[in-house]
Amino acid sequence: MMVDSKIIGEYDDNFTGQAGTITVCLFPESCKIRWSQCSALADFLAAYFDSTLAMSSESSEWRREMTGTIAYVMNELIENAVKFSQHGKIEAAMGFIGEEVVFVVRNSIKMSSVATFEAVLDEIMCGNPSSILIRKVEQNASDEKVRGSGLGFLSIMSDYNAKLGWKFDPAEHAPDRVIVSTMARLPKTRK
Repeated sequence: MMVDSKIIGEYDDNFTGQAGTITVCLFPESCKIRWSQCSALADFLAAYFDSTLAMSSESSEWRREMTGTIAYVMNELIENAVKFSQHGKIEAAMGFIGEEVVFVVRNSIKMSSVATFEAVLDEIMCGNPSSILIRKVEQNASDEKVRGSGLGFLSIMSDYNAKLGWKFDPAEHAPDRVIVSTMARLPKTRK
């Protein structure tokens, strides 16, 4: 049984509630949400930030690229939360903090699935994301039963130079669940 918080990867608790962020909450128990619908929310958040970026001095090409990046990364994170969430709300937050775009998605999972999830995370964090991504795509192609392979996380790391981190916290009033916070931090400019 989990008692303390645990962090895997690069997670920064200081992001939550900072100025310049937006947070959206989903309540899947009140309104059925399918993971295939997550792109609409991701597109909304990207459009919201595009409207704020329009006032910046950045080029329209940079804005287009950033809007696409925001939509893709947020979609991947929200899809995972919706697919694997176990009761309770799902929070999706993002903002520009310093020279980074920061995303945080929180959801609860069953205590019994924590060890499996941690094993996937340990595997994807231990090497070159591009190499692991190729290997995982090949594994998924050869075995239709593969679930929870981390492809979304790997593509975010490989394609967008993202730093990922996860924080596991005990769920208050629910000893059979854990709150997982997934953080992705990307540079504002791609290299």
